[in-house]
Amino acid sequence: MKRIPLLALCLVFLAPAGAWAQNEAPLVVMECQGQVKYSSPDRPKPVEVTPGMIVSREGTFKPKKGASVQLLNNTELVSVELKAKIKVQDAVPPAPSGGRFGFGGDFLSMVKETALATDAAMAPRTSTKGAGGDEPPPPPNTRKGAGGDEPPPPPSTRKGAGGDEPPPPPNTRKGAGEGLTMVNWNFPIKGKMFASGQIPFSWDGYFKEEGPWLFSISQAGSGEKVYETKTTDPFVSINTVQGKLSIGNSYVWRVQAADQPVEAMKAYEFSLVQENAEKGVLDVVAMEPEYEKAGPVQKLLWEAYAFEEAKFLSKADALYKEALRLDPANGLAVQLYRAFWARNW
Repeated sequence: MKRIPLLALCLVFLAPAGAWAQNEAPLVVMECQGQVKYSSPDRPKPVEVTPGMIVSREGTFKPKKGASVQLLNNTELVSVELKAKIKVQDAVPPAPSGGRFGFGGDFLSMVKETALATDAAMAPRTSTKGAGGDEPPPPPNTRKGAGGDEPPPPPSTRKGAGGDEPPPPPNTRKGAGEGLTMVNWNFPIKGKMFASGQIPFSWDGYFKEEGPWLFSISQAGSGEKVYETKTTDPFVSINTVQGKLSIGNSYVWRVQAADQPVEAMKAYEFSLVQENAEKGVLDVVAMEPEYEKAGPVQKLLWEAYAFEEAKFLSKADALYKEALRLDPANGLAVQLYRAFWARNW
């Protein structure tokens, strides 16, 4: 009798289990219209369904009239109109098999992995120090300066310290506090950028010490300084003429305490590009049917990831902040912005 290799037998028995695991994978809430409550065997007390929440197929939806949810089902978005109490597994089709290619597949895979890692609905967030590795950065701490490579605290609210945009309006929705705080996270100028005017370099909160500061910009690679200035404020705003910056070149900026030149912050590299290079980033997004049907917040999240993938990090940061301004309580926006920092800080 012909012998069957042990490995082949293992694969035969494991294949059905793999298929089962695919269809039992948790679902990620992308959007929710109206009020929907969710309960599950391990969490019988109903909770409100919100974007970013993880729901199990064994759970139950209990909607109010006219409610609907959009769920990420593996790498497929499914919109479900809810008319009455229903089991999640009865409302959502089985997860599609196989992967998905292109930008849409990359974005939705990133969302799924981020949501599953965070699992915001199932466990409270921790405020572990540090932003290294795969660990999302904590909210900025409130002591003066964050120092080292920790995420900085929010910049001050005076004009010029991290932008001239007015603070977002108060939001009384439950969970909005974290989103409002994140709007003020001070992500550094970094990556590709198109600059038509002033470039606002800000390091407010990056040091434990007070100024004055020595700010400098050097050519990437050669280290040759093209701009240097001393300032008592934790920010510098210059244009390309003042900084002797040219399109197509890469530069590195850094800051050190003027009285303690040995201590310096980490260097951040950026490069200037033509306007059409920035505008072309969204061409790939516009081809995705799910993007066209998405709500305002989700559209901004698609766009932010596209700019991140194209290395326009400052633009991506601005889009995440815009999403949080629109809906500070949006758990999906909060999770993805944290993940953005973890990947790029």
